[in-house]
Amino acid sequence: MEPSVSNSVMLPLEGADGLGEKLVEIPTRGFSQLWKTVRYGRRFLLKGLKPDYRQKAEFQALLRKEFELAMRLDHPGVVRVWGLEENAVAGLCIVMEYIEGDTLKSLMDQGVADEAVCRGIALRLVDAVAYIHESGVSHRDLKPDNVMVARRDRRPVLIDFGLGDSDDYVILKPSSATRSYGAPEQLDGSQGDERSDIYSLGRILTELSLPAEWSGVIGRCLAAEPSERPTAAEILAVMRESRQRRRKWIPYAAGTAIAVAGLLTSFLIRREAGISDVAGGAAVRDTVVEVRTVHDTVHDTVYVAASEDASVRAAVPPVSVQTSPAAAGGAGSSSGGVDALYEAMWAEARPIVVSCKKEYEAVTDVMEGMALIEARDKKLRALLDRFMSSPEVASLPQSARDKYEYAFWFKVAQVVSGQ
Repeated sequence: MEPSVSNSVMLPLEGADGLGEKLVEIPTRGFSQLWKTVRYGRRFLLKGLKPDYRQKAEFQALLRKEFELAMRLDHPGVVRVWGLEENAVAGLCIVMEYIEGDTLKSLMDQGVADEAVCRGIALRLVDAVAYIHESGVSHRDLKPDNVMVARRDRRPVLIDFGLGDSDDYVILKPSSATRSYGAPEQLDGSQGDERSDIYSLGRILTELSLPAEWSGVIGRCLAAEPSERPTAAEILAVMRESRQRRRKWIPYAAGTAIAVAGLLTSFLIRREAGISDVAGGAAVRDTVVEVRTVHDTVHDTVYVAASEDASVRAAVPPVSVQTSPAAAGGAGSSSGGVDALYEAMWAEARPIVVSCKKEYEAVTDVMEGMALIEARDKKLRALLDRFMSSPEVASLPQSARDKYEYAFWFKVAQVVSGQ
């Protein structure tokens, strides 16, 4: 595990010989050695070789190669190096900016990243991998330990290009990867390339809490045959398209939800105000004793308050609205007849909602989308008004009429949300 660097303007590394400079070693495995230090009032990370490897030409060459690969990259999600120096304490070392944060592995182990955070990390991580591949560089050791997540903005940063490679190098191509995340071809001794990175990336993504619609492209990352894996750019395109669809549906679904919420609020206000028309023209105070939401379906039970006239109390029986407001008819009315009218209305309304939903998916302009919603709701309101003004419904108590009205809008909301 190695701390990472961020993207800052490069400064001249004055006094970088290690004399008078306090270096604090960070424990590591392998042949690399890490120190953190303070220069110009800010912390830096130095990456060099452990004493046993400092005089070996092949390890010096690998360190220089890592520096050269990282130095050509400039992306918020990729480790930024500041220079290569000969330090009195550290020897030949890469200078990096130190980042406060945790490795992705640490966050995953702690279980502290919720779905929203994981989505953001995944998108940025795939974007970073797409960038290095477009720049002709492969990482070849992607794993949660080699991704730092900045504590300040949750930005993932690719670190440790020690096994990195590009077509510019015909030597210094060690065949190695972490077994848990390495691609099959790497574990079989192949050097690995961008396609191997995709496999490792897929392994990382499967361990994050991500939207189900991303599972298809993530699954393709794990194809045994490298040629069958998508590119990072293709993965990113799928994720962004899915995210755009989610964002675009916000005003569509919200418009229906607001209308339903308004209806329900109006209904509750009338109940609390004591405005209720029941059989015989009597008015009594109703009390809402329960309103709960289960899977976007409202259940609410309305009781008529105590009255000397038992016939009035029977006029508005307890009603549970789920998929149909059946049994909401008043005394002497035929709820079966009203329900038949209701279902006939809905048979006309549903195709309008479905058609608008399909049209909405095809538009890109927000105002055009809102115009579609407005036109849809105008048609739906006309159907509902026709239903509410029919003699069978008009004769019902207001509380029963209310039930049919907001049950209708909840059915609209269910179609919009795909239920």
